[in-house]
Amino acid sequence: MGVCLVKKRVLVVDAGKSSGSLELLLQSRGYDVLEASNGLQALKKAREESPHLVILDTFLPGLDGFEVCHRLRLAPETAHVPVLITSSRTQAEDRTTALRVGADAYMSKPLKDSDLMNQVVSLLGQKDVPEHGEVRLPRAEEELMLDDSRMERVRKPRKSGVDFGGDI
Repeated sequence: MGVCLVKKRVLVVDAGKSSGSLELLLQSRGYDVLEASNGLQALKKAREESPHLVILDTFLPGLDGFEVCHRLRLAPETAHVPVLITSSRTQAEDRTTALRVGADAYMSKPLKDSDLMNQVVSLLGQKDVPEHGEVRLPRAEEELMLDDSRMERVRKPRKSGVDFGGDI
């Protein structure tokens, strides 16, 4: 069966200098990276670009990361998108706040590449492709052909005399 490769889009929202290295890491693993440097820009890009994941720093100009996450969860078009909040803060209350506003995960900086990529893969549900930003999906037309051939087998009576309606 053929496969269609779909590149996953990750929106990285970070006003600091670490965003460049994070973007390079994600791009090197095959992800399509979108960038935003403040909270309002993040909300706009999330609505317009439909990312598969948002990685969000807490310290942002305008709206902070917690508020952005909360607003992403309130909007029907972004409520389903996984959110990973990153921060240089290490207090337990920050992790609790992140989860309370709807974040799927919270990581303290500095981020280890391997830990970050494990979290990205986990949030995107891509356990079968940990090194790449592609998801393997069956081609729609091949799926339909497969379904049609199964239906054909069910409809044809068996030559043995007894028809049970399908394979046993």
